[in-house]
Amino acid sequence: MTLEWKHATDDVDWEELSALYRAAPLGEKPPLHLQKVFSNSMFKCFVHEDTKLVAAGRALADGGDCSRPARNRIAQQWEHPSLEVPRCAQPTR
Repeated sequence: MTLEWKHATDDVDWEELSALYRAAPLGEKPPLHLQKVFSNSMFKCFVHEDTKLVAAGRALADGGDCSRPARNRIAQQWEHPSLEVPRCAQPTR
């Protein structure tokens, strides 16, 4: 299995991301809402296994001091303690 990491919103299937949020479970997040918040985030990442979206994350960041993860989601089969993100991490691109 090959994972592909993307940091742009160009090819995101917002319906698929909405379904991932429901499966997480983080409740109902409409596709247009997710498109807005991810598009406005300085740091974001989408992970695909083949063509299926298996993880997504974004960080609230000011671009200068630190960033904070914002309800990042990963498909259950990929959850692992080593994938935890520190509460405050230096912003990187």
